[in-house]
Amino acid sequence: MHSAKNYYTLLGVPSSASKKELTIAYRRLALKLHPDLSRKNNFSADFREINEAYKVLTNPRLRELHDRSIKPNKTKSRESRHPVSLITKYKERYWPLIIQVIKKLTQNMPHKFYSDLELSRTLAEDGGYQEFAFQIIDQDSLGNEILKEKKLKISIPPKVSNGTILHLKGFKDDSIDEIHFKIKVVN
Repeated sequence: MHSAKNYYTLLGVPSSASKKELTIAYRRLALKLHPDLSRKNNFSADFREINEAYKVLTNPRLRELHDRSIKPNKTKSRESRHPVSLITKYKERYWPLIIQVIKKLTQNMPHKFYSDLELSRTLAEDGGYQEFAFQIIDQDSLGNEILKEKKLKISIPPKVSNGTILHLKGFKDDSIDEIHFKIKVVN
């Protein structure tokens, strides 16, 4: 863990963020910075940084250590003028506008999902079915963002090996267009 970095700032969340808020912020950035989705070279390093930030902030013990390492030694009045404090202060007012702009810019982009899929050696050799559960960011009837649980029953062809990529396309749900699973065979 790098104590000089403020992982809250990196994920764009306040230090009081709940695990759900951290997950939503992380997934939003992961979709933007994933190396397979971007052609820019520096996105891979940025993606690793947000992964590290998410792992630290969702682990209570590591989060406490991180919080202590970034705790400012400034007075309250100086802290309130800090740019991060100003962003947090005005976030509620401008966040809906920011979300609208992001949605407008990304509405025609394909929605792809990447994940590792662990299979038993028997299932990898003989084939069969594996259930996979994941969460997506969706909207409720009022337009608020919510996490939605999705489950898939995946048909595994026989004789798949470590590193094999399974591509799934053609979902009825418009939240995901394509899923890529990287197979990891475990004993």
